[in-house]
Amino acid sequence: MSGRNVISMRERLKENRFLYFLAGCARSLIHHARLFLHSFGFMFASKTDDGEIPVPPPRLRYRVHGELRLNSFFSVGLHIHRDVLKILEAQKIEVSEELEVLDFGCGCARMLEHFLCEGTKWKFTGTDIDSDAIAWVRKNFPGKASWDINDKRPPLHYSSRRFDVVFAISLFTHFDEDMQFDWLQELHRILSVDGILICSVHGKPVWDKVASFGSRLHNAMNGKGFYFLQSSSGIRNLAGLPDFYQTAFHSEEYVRNNWGDLFHIVDYSDCAIGNHQTAVVLRKKIVS
Repeated sequence: MSGRNVISMRERLKENRFLYFLAGCARSLIHHARLFLHSFGFMFASKTDDGEIPVPPPRLRYRVHGELRLNSFFSVGLHIHRDVLKILEAQKIEVSEELEVLDFGCGCARMLEHFLCEGTKWKFTGTDIDSDAIAWVRKNFPGKASWDINDKRPPLHYSSRRFDVVFAISLFTHFDEDMQFDWLQELHRILSVDGILICSVHGKPVWDKVASFGSRLHNAMNGKGFYFLQSSSGIRNLAGLPDFYQTAFHSEEYVRNNWGDLFHIVDYSDCAIGNHQTAVVLRKKIVS
């Protein structure tokens, strides 16, 4: 079932709380049965892929990917890695430069692992709220990067103007409006002068399809341009992520009108991240 149909079904089922609860129970049982089978198989499988990249356990893969299949995890991670490289090349950022690079919300390094396995002079740091994921990357990528655990709200413990490049892939797609602005300000703080932030949002190709199945999202996106869908809490929180981590949608007009105080919006490209999410490329403004 497509993502838009899943969201539509949730919105309709919410009108009948009992059916909504039963559907959530059924979905949770099916998911945990599949997770058990994948985890059991993982016990006896190789812990690296053919390219000798460490393989995270299924529960960590699901938290960042929403999918248990290993091939999907690696292929999407590689796709996103290549998309980000294209953005960096367009911004004249070379792998031969000595840069401080942060992957904010790195999870179990779905994207960053591909950078770590390439030759570059970049100095990498990864941070995430998921302590299990950080424990795993510390064990499996020792000496490749610095790995940290952050709280759900700023500040990060890094000094101001430390990082030349910050990645924030598939994070602003899950923050409510207040959290969004808090983290934009914090990432602005830790970026170097003229530093670059590459992030992603659910842009028009995503929300336009979903909006055709429900009036609330449609009205919000054609009005304010921002919508926060809370549909993955309680028994429906299959990934075990904090309940604040839901699904956000942004219009291009909203991003340009609300993010421009802190950043120059260098580029806004639909479907440029994983052929799904919209890439937003931001350069730090000097704010007095």
